[in-house]
Parts: sequence; structure tokens; C-alpha cells
Amino acid sequence: MPKQYTKHDIPTPPDMAEYLARVAAVRGVFPGLPGLPALPPNMDGLTFQEANDIERILERVGQAVDNIRESRIFSGEIFAGGF
Repeated sequence: MPKQYTKHDIPTPPDMAEYLARVAAVRGVFPGLPGLPALPPNMDGLTFQEANDIERILERVGQAVDNIRESRIFSGEIFAGGF
């Protein structure tokens, strides 16, 4: 279970490495998803662009999951004339 932070907490280097590993695992579920940026190698000196890239990965993967959920074919739908 990921650690829960308050606004007063400062993540440690191992916490940040675990976060990046989790984002990498999520990104790895959709390796062929176009337009996914690369993850930064670590959080040392994280730039705004790198932070935005992490957010973009999470957003795009979330959209892909939503699209999969919405594209389900219900039993018999295709054969009943419902295209």
C-alpha cells in the first residue's frame, strides 16, 4: 500500500523511487500507446517538463482504461443488429 502523505511530509529518495517504479509499471501496461513520454530516470532535479510527463503518462493510461471500459460488446449485440 502506498504511503499516505500530509502537506507537511517530505518524500524520501526511496519513496520517490517507489513512485517512479509504480508509474513505470502503469506505463508498461500499454507499451504501444502512442505519444507516451519517457519517464525521468529519477526525481533528482525534477523539472516541470518531467513532472508534466509523469502526469501525461497517468492521464493517457487512464483515458485508455476508460476507452476499454466503454468499448465493451454486450452479449449478442453484434448479432442482433446493434453495431
